[in-house]
Amino acid sequence: MSKGQFACEYRGVVLTDDETLTREQAYERRQWGSFILLFQDEGHWHAVDATAERPEYGLARYINHSARRANLRLWCVVVGGVPRISMLAKHDIREGDELLFDYGDREKSVLKHNPWLQQ
Repeated sequence: MSKGQFACEYRGVVLTDDETLTREQAYERRQWGSFILLFQDEGHWHAVDATAERPEYGLARYINHSARRANLRLWCVVVGGVPRISMLAKHDIREGDELLFDYGDREKSVLKHNPWLQQ
């Protein structure tokens, strides 16, 4: 895959701010993993929830994290008022390389309980 090439879209339910908070709290209470992607574009926050396993969400929800070795970057395109989160190659990616993106979580409380986010 060449630098800048589209890899996939992070698909799920687009959430309002209130829905995002409600779902994050519910997932935390149930101790479920969350696949909510928070993304800021031009000063606006967007949230896409791909926590439910649905075929139409595709495989982007399974892409792993690396703060240091990420080879994908996020790009937001708003279509008809709906944010669409694309993943693009940060640099040329060889066949067989693991796809990785930086989850971007830097909150101290989160990093304390999830030190792998610093890798």
